[in-house]
Amino acid sequence: MMFSRKTLPVLAVLLIGGLLFAVNTTGLINPPDKYQQIFSEVTELLEEAHFSPKKIDDAFSKQIFKKYLAALDDDRNIFLQSDIRELKVYEARIDDELHGAPIKFFYAVDQIYQKRLKEVADVYKEFLKQPFTYNTTESFKPTPGDNDYPANAAARRDQWRKRLKYMS
Repeated sequence: MMFSRKTLPVLAVLLIGGLLFAVNTTGLINPPDKYQQIFSEVTELLEEAHFSPKKIDDAFSKQIFKKYLAALDDDRNIFLQSDIRELKVYEARIDDELHGAPIKFFYAVDQIYQKRLKEVADVYKEFLKQPFTYNTTESFKPTPGDNDYPANAAARRDQWRKRLKYMS
């Protein structure tokens, strides 16, 4: 089976994310050593053992950064703009982590993501307790990637209200 150059970063993101999730949920392994080992092996596979070796550099990091966040929040209704600004410091460092630098990006993303998921769950549960009213004209863009990340929690709340109303 052949993969295009565009699918390689997505495959790498999914592989790394899946491995981190699997190792994290077992609780049986010393995470820093194990994660670094996984990163080293994935890096070696991508740079040397792959049929079309990929240079893992800052450009690769930026692709991984963008695709990883899109994989977690393609509809842009979980993260806030401030979260993305905070995570932007890692945008060109992922390659360094893959090459042996201490792993920080995936931990930072996971910490923010888990916090935001809880907030979003509270918001949508609150909206689903009451029936929606349809007497006002509103617009909503349901296509993934069409929306910007919400500027703050109030904007995200309104985005979720519109999404749930649209879906009902």
